[in-house]
Amino acid sequence: MLGATRLFKVLQLATPIWHSRIANLVKQLDPNHTIASGTQGFMCTESAANPCTKLFFDATPTPQASPSPGRKRAFALTEKDVIAERRSKFKRTADDLARRQEGAQEQRKRGGNVKWAYRGVEKRSTGVRRQTPSSLGSALDGSQGVDSLDIGAIPNIGFSTFQLFPDQDFYGPNDPNLSNFNNTIQIGTDWIKTQVAAAKLLNKPIALTGFGVVTQNNLPSFVPFNASVPLFPNLSTTAAATATTKLAGRDVEQGQVALTDAQQATVYQQWIQAALDSDVQGIVQYQWGQADLSPATQATSPAPESSQNFVPLIPSSSSTSTTTTNNQQNTSPNDGYQVITPAVQSIFQLGATQQNLKNIDISSAFN
Repeated sequence: MLGATRLFKVLQLATPIWHSRIANLVKQLDPNHTIASGTQGFMCTESAANPCTKLFFDATPTPQASPSPGRKRAFALTEKDVIAERRSKFKRTADDLARRQEGAQEQRKRGGNVKWAYRGVEKRSTGVRRQTPSSLGSALDGSQGVDSLDIGAIPNIGFSTFQLFPDQDFYGPNDPNLSNFNNTIQIGTDWIKTQVAAAKLLNKPIALTGFGVVTQNNLPSFVPFNASVPLFPNLSTTAAATATTKLAGRDVEQGQVALTDAQQATVYQQWIQAALDSDVQGIVQYQWGQADLSPATQATSPAPESSQNFVPLIPSSSSTSTTTTNNQQNTSPNDGYQVITPAVQSIFQLGATQQNLKNIDISSAFN
């Protein structure tokens, strides 16, 4: 039998080979078909423990003009590079927080009032923490069994895809000087930039095919990947705000398991803007929700497995005040990521409008 390490290396090579064969087959059947792989953006970054042999991606840079003095590589290809980037970022955050604390102390000495605001978001209540990140995280160390960079370099793969679910996947260590909420924004933004940088190396388009965070209201409905039942089915909304249970992907600080609806809106707004600014060609959120659905017997021949469909329920003016209470269960399926709040749906609609305008500009450039 193959040892675990050897088997892992065999699978590392077999996965891109399989993708290449399937892509070639599809292209033979339909030369106009655009092909992508749902690898979620997971990568295998070269390290001392794992060379992450690549079959299709050529890390040799193409000849180009020398970068400006002090300019860094746009994409970290090794574990050493990734950790160095994180160390530098953590240091900047710690230094910035230390300066703010020193300024606040000086203002107190002068009798002034201090209003904390760390870059417009929440501040940690603890002191400055100096921490050196030491691991890549499962999204980059190859342990997910796929290497999006190598698979994306396959000639018949037309574009790259990635997803973003920090409650379930580990994209990197939290910055010790940021709150859980701020880390959610930062980790997501960094992941988007990493994926775009990789796509630019491949010279191919990239799409964000799914993203989401679990809120306190949705926590009782949360069903993890590869599961079929909720993880916290008996957890009330009130308990969700103060529970100490941890979600799979991130460390939860100060007893907070999931974000509030307002925090979710801010996270989504920041992520969507980061994707638009980074020229992500497509953005899909998971999952859209629809409330006020009512079961109604299908007028035409029903599907064999069901005799009912759900149709929108339009309340009368006299029943508007009780509609929300009476129809809380009459919503579309929810596995923890459902969005039915108007504020968040408005953010999606605005993002879609901006994306459409960018696509029109791109199309016009080729006409």
